[in-house]
Amino acid sequence: MVLEPNLLYSRSNGMKDKISISNMASAQSHHYKALDHNAAEFRLVTFARTEDGEIRGRLHVFRISECPVYIAISYTWGEDPPQYTIYLDGQKFQLRENIYQALQSILILRARNRPRDPPLPKKLRPHGLSRKAAECEYFWIDSICIDQTCFAERNHQVRMMGLIFSNTDLMISWLGRESDRSVDVMQAICIGHATPSIPFAIGPPPLPQHLRDMLDIFARLKYWSRLWIVQEIILAKDILVGWGNVFLPWQDIVNVGLFAGSFPIRFQSYAHSLQGTHEYDENWVKFVMEREQRKLPLKDAGRSADLVGRMKPPNLYALIIQFAGQQCFNPRDKVVGLLGLLSNDAAHLADYEKPIDEYFREVCKYAFTTAGIDGEWDKRNFQCRLGDMLGLSAPEYSVLV
Repeated sequence: MVLEPNLLYSRSNGMKDKISISNMASAQSHHYKALDHNAAEFRLVTFARTEDGEIRGRLHVFRISECPVYIAISYTWGEDPPQYTIYLDGQKFQLRENIYQALQSILILRARNRPRDPPLPKKLRPHGLSRKAAECEYFWIDSICIDQTCFAERNHQVRMMGLIFSNTDLMISWLGRESDRSVDVMQAICIGHATPSIPFAIGPPPLPQHLRDMLDIFARLKYWSRLWIVQEIILAKDILVGWGNVFLPWQDIVNVGLFAGSFPIRFQSYAHSLQGTHEYDENWVKFVMEREQRKLPLKDAGRSADLVGRMKPPNLYALIIQFAGQQCFNPRDKVVGLLGLLSNDAAHLADYEKPIDEYFREVCKYAFTTAGIDGEWDKRNFQCRLGDMLGLSAPEYSVLV
């Protein structure tokens, strides 16, 4: 997510007007060096941890085509205002609790995972915290690397989100701070992923009740309901999933979701499956399936060639229908957060300043044209969903575009 969630908006005259803001300007006093939008520049941050536990960061500007290896962190912003202090280029900088806790855990584990330090207790050993996670110096974190007070920069960086996440060497999916069950849940997944896979024609084995209970807790985490993680998970080359001080490789999540039979997976019609629109019973299983489907050509080019040849590339119409239930703070993000999965001709839809009624019509026209939608029922169904997502009233979205 790249937008400040504590902005409230009105729809008077169809315009997005700022009503209140949680001291964003005063809390974020850091002076950002302007980016060259024409050169596709973005920022990365490096961290140093001091003896007293303070987190000190330094920003670096790169062209994305010439940047070093970096780690992107995917997380839930949370609703509380920024109140945790780090130092950025020597200046105080306020973070929200969730990303602050993520940095605390990641930096401690990175330090203790290096050869000179004693190993972590087995219970907390970060499964899958690979060498690149322990040694990579550069991070991309939206709330730090994007000037949240500058609309022009935010619009520009949103258009680069697909590049940023597809270019990252590793993405860390941060589920949240340690809870009374987090270690148990992550250990259950780590053990459960070793269940021998059985061909779908035979059917997956039933899960032990204990693992089902743990996965139920896992499925209810707020992280899986975020809209922005759709493109983040699908585009990232490699993923590490962290909860508290325990980290697991994405493949552990895949093996449990796909092969252990933890939840029934419900496909829509075959025609819809070729369009890339599926429906699953659990959000996290949905992301496992979507990511695996898009990796299919890379994993088995020969066997999958026929299926891939019949699959349509993702289009905005299908993506909005599929992910309409995902949550975000700014209604417009329900469109913008999916643009990284589309071709560059959709970049103009990353617009937070156009009047909302004009934006609605523009999104509809683009979605109908690119998906070849001409049936009245299909158009009305989409307009109802999109209008509801954008907070429009029925009279505003009922007129056919």
